[in-house]
Amino acid sequence: MAASTYQLDPVVVTANRVEQKAFDAPANISVVTAKEIQDRHYSDLGDVLKNIPGVNVQNYGVSGENYSANRIYINGSKGIVFMVDGMRVNVNGMSSGILAGSEFPDMKGVERIEVLKGASSTLYGSDAAGGVVNIITKKGGSGIHSSLGLKTGSYGNRNIVFNTRGAVGDFFYRASALRNKMENYTDAVGEEILQRVNANNYSVTIGHQIDKESFVSLTYDKYLSNYTRPDAGKIVGDPSMTPVNGEKDNSRIALNWTQKLDDRFSNQFFVYQNENKLKDGTNQPADENWIFDLSTTGVTEQITYKDDKNTGIFGVDYYKDKVNDYCSHGDKYGPLSLSNKSVFLQDAYEFAPNWTITPGVRYTDNSRAGSKVTKNVTVNYNDGDMNVYGAYKEYFIVPTQNQWFGKYGNPDLKPMTGKGIELGMNYRVKDDLLLTLNLHHMKSENAFGYDANWKIRNVAKEESNGYSIGMEKVVSDNLSVKGDYTYTYMPAENSSKNINGDGYIPQHQVNIDVDYTKGKFQGILTARGMFNRPGRKVNENKVPDSMKSFWVVDATMNYQATENMSAYFKINNIFDKLYTHALYIAIPNVKENTKNWYPAPGRNFQFGMEFKF
Repeated sequence: MAASTYQLDPVVVTANRVEQKAFDAPANISVVTAKEIQDRHYSDLGDVLKNIPGVNVQNYGVSGENYSANRIYINGSKGIVFMVDGMRVNVNGMSSGILAGSEFPDMKGVERIEVLKGASSTLYGSDAAGGVVNIITKKGGSGIHSSLGLKTGSYGNRNIVFNTRGAVGDFFYRASALRNKMENYTDAVGEEILQRVNANNYSVTIGHQIDKESFVSLTYDKYLSNYTRPDAGKIVGDPSMTPVNGEKDNSRIALNWTQKLDDRFSNQFFVYQNENKLKDGTNQPADENWIFDLSTTGVTEQITYKDDKNTGIFGVDYYKDKVNDYCSHGDKYGPLSLSNKSVFLQDAYEFAPNWTITPGVRYTDNSRAGSKVTKNVTVNYNDGDMNVYGAYKEYFIVPTQNQWFGKYGNPDLKPMTGKGIELGMNYRVKDDLLLTLNLHHMKSENAFGYDANWKIRNVAKEESNGYSIGMEKVVSDNLSVKGDYTYTYMPAENSSKNINGDGYIPQHQVNIDVDYTKGKFQGILTARGMFNRPGRKVNENKVPDSMKSFWVVDATMNYQATENMSAYFKINNIFDKLYTHALYIAIPNVKENTKNWYPAPGRNFQFGMEFKF
């Protein structure tokens, strides 16, 4: 094993759509490398994101399978663009949220995950108010590399994954197949929670390496699952609890053509189509079903120019979100489609030694909401040991089809507009010590909210303020430590609501990661603390203080038996903490009040092995 898991300066592309070191990026960005994913044995994208500072994941139970995408927030905002290799995978038309992290279970095929925190509208879409999550997949590489991973554990968890990648001459490939099964689990007080998941994921990439910096690749992904969830989150044993069966059938096909034109110009061309199909309530009467048949087709063209002083980016972006069919408890709409066209331009100009200014502009034309120009400018000073930056950014979030036309939709809903300001610093104290600081302020007009009947409406204003402090330290050849503190404050919408989105977002969040390696053994301790997260004000007096603020601690032991065989043992929720990710009604599961209670699993175990060949 390598002596340290951490790379204090990994490569990122998300900050400015060009490769650069994370330290040099003028933005608040977290990178999870393939080695970190491997060593911590993350089960899916949601499992990765919940351990990233400033990110809040609200799963409905442990499986993440539901008729509704589980909510994900960055800096308190749901305005997030999700991407795979720079191509959008947002699902517009869901009843809530825009992506289910459980639908990305193939962590073995991931090179790194980049999370850009803060408005990023110019390069990634005017709806990227909170940030961007970009999943970078592994390419073929030289030779042939294959692995077989096996996992078993608590609540009937069984997982098998096969990966292979390699190159034959100028052609490369990657393929993977994954099967995952889960059964009912218990929370920290021993109550049984209904869940059943039988999921399969397949992925194939083939490509041609034209030259060292040019290639073309075609990728096809497929996710299939059958699941059972509890009606309204009720626990097993509640006489009113009804099991609900569901099915998912998602696919994605994408073409990536990246070409180095000459010493200064390069070109990237993306074409993709994403399809998301869901049937929830297949064992219930037809008027109680949820049915989604959604698709997104998109094209992105980007030209990059680089010389000694400039890194200029010009691009066009087009995507069409189509609702082929939508049904929510008998409420139907579709087919319908909405298209989005954008042109973007940005230039990073080094106007003095160590000083760079990066202005950018994006013109967006939505087929229903009309057009809008959003602007940004970033100034940063970077002398190699200290990178200080300040930024002003605008965003423009168009409602989804569901927000306009769904059961709780509002056809008169206006787009959300807003502005953000960021200040930050990356400071390399020594080669083995990195400190980070970031402050943000966001203010939105026509924000999206709900009335007393759960109909969506425009709220006058929405505001988010906060800061984060981070530290990464390689203590010795054996020990590495990472720690982050995030503070978020969002004023209450009105007197009947709590701060921070009615108590959904923790006011204080702490993330700690300790990695110790000695010979063939590696031990990892991961802790995340949530403080002042009471949930909705209407229920706050029923929520015990132990659930408003708490720690969850996980531990992993890895053993590298041989070069080609490894094993691990993982304990999640070591101290058997009773808590929930979903805060609609954060009331512990007593028999007389179990509706919408989605407790996280209590202490549970995983054991796995991996064979390389």
